[in-house]
Amino acid sequence: MSEPFTINFAGIEEPKTSSLPAGTYPARVFKLEFGANSENSKNPGDTNLKVEFRVSAGEHDGRPLFRTFTFGDKSKPYFLKFCSATGRFSEEQLAGKQDITGREILALQGVEVAIKINQKRDANYGLSDGMKNEVKDVFSIKSEVGKAALVASKRDPLAPN
Repeated sequence: MSEPFTINFAGIEEPKTSSLPAGTYPARVFKLEFGANSENSKNPGDTNLKVEFRVSAGEHDGRPLFRTFTFGDKSKPYFLKFCSATGRFSEEQLAGKQDITGREILALQGVEVAIKINQKRDANYGLSDGMKNEVKDVFSIKSEVGKAALVASKRDPLAPN
């Protein structure tokens, strides 16, 4: 490219994206990224894992949702539940008898789970309805909650994922 990039937004409006209704949705783990907690968090500099999920069926197919896991004593049970929901770790790993490596965690990309989300008022978030979604829980897609999410999305729970 020989000249600097330019763009003109004449006649273009920002998209009007609203939050998803609270509920449970089938989703794929789309992206995982290790990082560090911000300076104004409870444990600044500690490792965290940012997970991007994408709804995998129904009218909201493809919509991204996010969850950041931290690894303090109070938050480890939530990460354990996420790891268990993926179905990718051994009983020994989930019981703490064997370590789970970062490489194994990053290999969760593409795994299907069910995510429970809520809506939270946040005028600064930028969605047109003044709300944002939070991923509150993660379930195995094979659990009763996961199967119900597939049925609600009108996808056959017995179809391969």
